[in-house]
Amino acid sequence: MAGTIAAAGLLIVLFINLPKLGGVGLSGTIAYLLVGAVIYLCFSFVEDIYKRKSGFYGSEFWPPQHYIKGPLMRDQGNNIWKNSQNIY
Repeated sequence: MAGTIAAAGLLIVLFINLPKLGGVGLSGTIAYLLVGAVIYLCFSFVEDIYKRKSGFYGSEFWPPQHYIKGPLMRDQGNNIWKNSQNIY
């Protein structure tokens, strides 16, 4: 993973410096697309390895169905007023 991240970083530097290396026109456009695609593949590879190694990685936007939805007052764990009434 470290080698892939380092390679992606070097490819990003190459991507930035492509105009200085020549390649104006169609060959420059192809070089941009090729380097961009390889950078994407490197980061996809790193993300895939991370997903396989860690059991808790979940990139879903929405919370699970059992979470309490709505305003903060519905969550009785954070409601100081309700908890303080239970103490007395």
